Amino acid sequence: MKSLAAIVLTVLVCGLVPQSANAQTAAPANPPAAAPASPDQKKPDYGQWWMIDPRDMETKAPGWLTFAEGQGSFANSTGSVSGFQVAAGVDVVNRKGLVTNMLSLSVNIQEQRLENDGGSFRQSTSKLSEMLIISVSKPVNVIGGVIVERDQPKLVDHRIAYFGGVSKRFSKGNHKAGAVAAAGYEVQDFLTVPNTKQNGFALYFENTYDAVIAQKAQFSHSFNTTIHTTSGAGSRLTWNVGLQMQLNPHIGIGPMFQLRYHSRPVESVQKTDTMLMFAVQVR
Repeated sequence: MKSLAAIVLTVLVCGLVPQSANAQTAAPANPPAAAPASPDQKKPDYGQWWMIDPRDMETKAPGWLTFAEGQGSFANSTGSVSGFQVAAGVDVVNRKGLVTNMLSLSVNIQEQRLENDGGSFRQSTSKLSEMLIISVSKPVNVIGGVIVERDQPKLVDHRIAYFGGVSKRFSKGNHKAGAVAAAGYEVQDFLTVPNTKQNGFALYFENTYDAVIAQKAQFSHSFNTTIHTTSGAGSRLTWNVGLQMQLNPHIGIGPMFQLRYHSRPVESVQKTDTMLMFAVQVR
């Protein structure tokens, strides 16, 4: 009986062991699905990257970065003299790696009407600039670009400037500054009789400064000057200064002041123009 019991026990053990091994090694018919990526995953914060050099960015972007900003103001008057004035501008910055492209457009349209005699006039100022910036080393960027302008108050039908040079931006905490030095060739056509033209080489310099105040406001300053090497063409400068109060991350409001000066304008045109406006800025 003992030998019979031993034989039965051996058969049972031999039958159970293979089944247990197969159960452990067989792959499950329906493996669990991988957890989906969180839809709330945020992109890296690159800060105000459009105000600093690519080599100074703490986090490098793998692809394209794009920033766009627009601002505008409107004024209307009625009475003996009626009319309106519109000032608007847009800036678009694209960057990939060490290459940055900056596109800027500004327009100012003014219309005035004299109700007594029906006389009226309308004049506009517009400026389009395209600048390509390549970071070739830590301290220096190489730039090239073109500026196209129309300035009816200064009797300029159109002005085109082609330039190239170097630039550098500096950043420390809430303070950011920039400088540009370039040389190029400029073509000007004036709205005079007979039509007057001025062509020649010119030097271009620019300085910018931005500072964040109490995390709610931003002070901005920009100054640029063009110095003609051609005798009699003179020099021009434009100074912009403003203070923007941020209502939210995308909308800011505040005053802006602009001064434009031309040392040798055409006859009957004033050397200095100023404009003060209250602008709305959208990012």
